[in-house]
Amino acid sequence: MAVDGRLQPAATDDAELAAQLIYATMGSMADYLLGGDDASQAHRMIALLFRRPKNRYSYQYADLALVDGEVVGLLLSYPGTMMKALHFPMVKNLFAVNGFRAALRFFYRSLPLMTVKEVEADEYFINNVAVFPQFQGHGVGKLLMELAEQKARASGLQKCALTVDIENERAVGLYKHLGYQVMDTVKIKQLERRMGFSGIYRMVKILEPVSGNQHWSASAGLHKILAKPL
Repeated sequence: MAVDGRLQPAATDDAELAAQLIYATMGSMADYLLGGDDASQAHRMIALLFRRPKNRYSYQYADLALVDGEVVGLLLSYPGTMMKALHFPMVKNLFAVNGFRAALRFFYRSLPLMTVKEVEADEYFINNVAVFPQFQGHGVGKLLMELAEQKARASGLQKCALTVDIENERAVGLYKHLGYQVMDTVKIKQLERRMGFSGIYRMVKILEPVSGNQHWSASAGLHKILAKPL
């Protein structure tokens, strides 16, 4: 039986499923920063932010993996030079969707993170990458990471960067397997004290040059994966 698999840019209508995937990569940090320590509120805020432009969780920077029309995974990424430009709009968007109190709380709680350098100007930043559990272990996540590399090259960049929780050993192992190296270990005392946050690794991969006659097709890659039973 043929299976239809494809990668495509996200749209505002994808907000609810995208929010689930983004939340899966953030967990308690989403509750703390966006939800006022409430998971359902964090989900709601992520979905609202996803529908709006010019913030770290916007549909503008997201791509989806679909199987038979069903969203199974997400990549949210952008050039590192955009990071600073998204800081103020993030607070502005929170104010627009949830009022002054929520925006002020986010600003206060995120202050310890503002000194953390997540990405350099010559790197392409992977903000979030996630696959729904029933589709994990079949290469969809790897394909989304390869899509990030393609988008990096299209932006004229030869490095991809990401951050990952120190305690997320499975993800750290996967990224190392894909060629990422730990460049920095960041521990934030205020967040460790407030919410038991252990810190993050900043990981970077230097991309190999692609020869002129080499062509990479995301759709072909996804179809190859889907040829195997899910």
